[in-house]
Amino acid sequence: FGKVAVYDIRGDSLIKEITVGANPQHLTVDRQGRVHVVCTGDYYSVFGEIYVIDTELDELIDGFEMGGTPGLIAIGPDDVAYLPASGWDSLSFVYSYNSLTLDVYHDENDPLVGAANCLMAVPYQDTTLFTGGWQHDDVKVIDSGGTVFDTYVLGDGPLDVDFGYVPGDVNGDYVVDIADITRMISWLYLDGPYPVWPSWRANPNGDYHYDISDITFLINFLYLSHEPAPKAGPTWFMPWDE
Repeated sequence: FGKVAVYDIRGDSLIKEITVGANPQHLTVDRQGRVHVVCTGDYYSVFGEIYVIDTELDELIDGFEMGGTPGLIAIGPDDVAYLPASGWDSLSFVYSYNSLTLDVYHDENDPLVGAANCLMAVPYQDTTLFTGGWQHDDVKVIDSGGTVFDTYVLGDGPLDVDFGYVPGDVNGDYVVDIADITRMISWLYLDGPYPVWPSWRANPNGDYHYDISDITFLINFLYLSHEPAPKAGPTWFMPWDE
């Protein structure tokens, strides 16, 4: 078995250890605030599993099998969790499941085909997925059903990708302007649409709250002092009541 350690980073002390499956490799947080832990197994007799931790109680609340040897995890704007599961031949795979309901969509019995020796699966804001791996020199763009939209030829073994999400760009058009302020007002006070994923772009003042102060911050930045600039938030910061 493996363990997830819960630390108090301010007090620099161990709070608790939570037992999970064999060889925990990576974790991420869903929009309900729960932690999803990928356990790869031992590569020959124990295989991939997912464990879900309630962060309010610091307790394990669920666990289920995915099979194969997944190592990383990323949750997209559609709440689907994607797991690159590297193989050691010309094909590698991506598994997926619903991070809220924990319904499995693609596991070792019905995987999405990714890049050869797939070690990367990174969701984009429109729910497409970028995959890459070592041994090949490209990144593929696929959808949740595995359809390949595009291929980008790069150097050997691309293992990660990130996107230039702009702090304050609430509507996701890569420009910070009055339309973002309007989107914030509509979302917070008129039951309008949520910010475009990732939601942290709607917290330009970086105070870990979505409220009128973010609107005021954008107005000041755009039309008054033009500083300070909007701040980049943590990727896990989301409105939990979404």
